[in-house]
Amino acid sequence: MCPKVLATVLVSVLLGCGPSETSTGPVASPAPSALAAPKNEEIVQIVGESPEWSDYESPSSAWSFAIDVKAINPLVRANADDLAKAGWIVIGKERVTLSDKARTDPRFLTRPNGFIDVVPIAKKEIASVDLNTKSGEVVICDLTWTWRANEVGSAFVSEPLHTKLTSPQYATVELRPYKGRWGVWEIRPRVVAES
Repeated sequence: MCPKVLATVLVSVLLGCGPSETSTGPVASPAPSALAAPKNEEIVQIVGESPEWSDYESPSSAWSFAIDVKAINPLVRANADDLAKAGWIVIGKERVTLSDKARTDPRFLTRPNGFIDVVPIAKKEIASVDLNTKSGEVVICDLTWTWRANEVGSAFVSEPLHTKLTSPQYATVELRPYKGRWGVWEIRPRVVAES
């Protein structure tokens, strides 16, 4: 073998055989830093900015009704009458049609299956953090939240939508550490006994 090649192989072997961090056995990973329990204001921000909060109860931020007047049940009819009084729709003898202002409003969607969707009628807003407890790496928070009706949602003064849009709502949120900060793990409805 050529002395130059032999020297190159020898230097490569010697450099590759030096002590390394992993050659002495497994290196203990540093203990995960325990995150301090977030303050209530931080919880509002963490939850409010999460995709889980955006998805939570999202179907409830919409309302749908039939275009065919005969297909509208009495509860839906009361809410449709609210929209008609506010000038959003026109209820004829056989069909519901959109008013001029609703026709140009992107919240009103006429579907080919004979229904009109109104999306959104309200937005979720966290009113308060009622409980904030930390156990190990989990924080459990009880929230009170409300629907903040937009211009269309404010038109609903009849039941069942009026109560839904004006009554406090309750949820329990579970936070867990994610990439060095708290993240939303789960949001579920919470039933509160009426006093």
